[in-house]
Amino acid sequence: MKRRSLIGAVVVMAAVMAGGWLAMPAHAQQKIVIKGQHTLAESHPYHLGMAFFAKRIAEKTNGRIQVDLFPNGQLGFERDAIEGFAVGTTQLTVTSTAALASFVQEIQVLDLWFLFRDPGHMYRVLDGPLGDRFKDRVAQSGKGMRVLSWWDGGIRDIYTNKKPVRSLEDLKGMKIRTFENPIYVESLRALGALATPMAFGEVYSALQQGVIDGAEGASLTYHSVKHHEPAPYLSLTHHTYGASVFMISERLWGSLPADLQRAAQEVAYEARDFQRKEFNRLQAEVLDILKGKGVTIVTPPQEPFRQAILSTYPKFEKVVSKEAIEQIRSTR
Repeated sequence: MKRRSLIGAVVVMAAVMAGGWLAMPAHAQQKIVIKGQHTLAESHPYHLGMAFFAKRIAEKTNGRIQVDLFPNGQLGFERDAIEGFAVGTTQLTVTSTAALASFVQEIQVLDLWFLFRDPGHMYRVLDGPLGDRFKDRVAQSGKGMRVLSWWDGGIRDIYTNKKPVRSLEDLKGMKIRTFENPIYVESLRALGALATPMAFGEVYSALQQGVIDGAEGASLTYHSVKHHEPAPYLSLTHHTYGASVFMISERLWGSLPADLQRAAQEVAYEARDFQRKEFNRLQAEVLDILKGKGVTIVTPPQEPFRQAILSTYPKFEKVVSKEAIEQIRSTR
């Protein structure tokens, strides 16, 4: 009798445990696997920041979230990734604000050349009220994306394949690749260059074949994607401090339970701080590395470039408010 009672109790307990397990939400039973994509090499701070996020989110959620990384444009380049949010093919990415501005016009103010004084100034703007406002604009854009944190895209310069740009005059008539972004296009035109929008993945061969005379971009990116091979002249114009944006699919975000949303947001801020630190560390080393690889580095007088660019600001007043410009300038 006692034996039958014991067996019965075990059966009942097993049923209760099974019922409790079956009643658990699906997200508590299954690991969530997220694809994280970007366009640059594994040595670039984009990848280092995303790898940090992947490691920390796995730790913080006890393995409930796994992030698999796809660098080097394996899943498409920046525009592909941004468009992919709306159709459900992109889950997690980091991209430049210059690429994002084609989809969310108001953030174009972040791309105005010679607006940020230094990286610290840019960080304070992005981590303050204006950065929060732009996060809201991205979420309200209807493009299916949400900003998790703002990252560093690097100090942008000009690099060329035939001769260095030692002065503003040297740039005149040169075909320079840039983003499909009106501020970048108009800024290069103001400098006398022939702005040439082109997909990032096509730039190496275009430099190699002489289709373009050069490009503008961060020196870390210039090195990591080996653009220094076909374009061995780097001119430190420092025309803008590029911001980048770490984003997640709104659809994916909405499917996460509240505790995983909190964990993802907390880790995104940790990844932001790590990525910025790595960018500044590597930036301090890259010029010596490039010199060692035979790159000719010059520093043209900056003031003529600055004055030419400031003349473009009024042209963007319909999409870039004076209030936002003044808010950025007054940030200390």
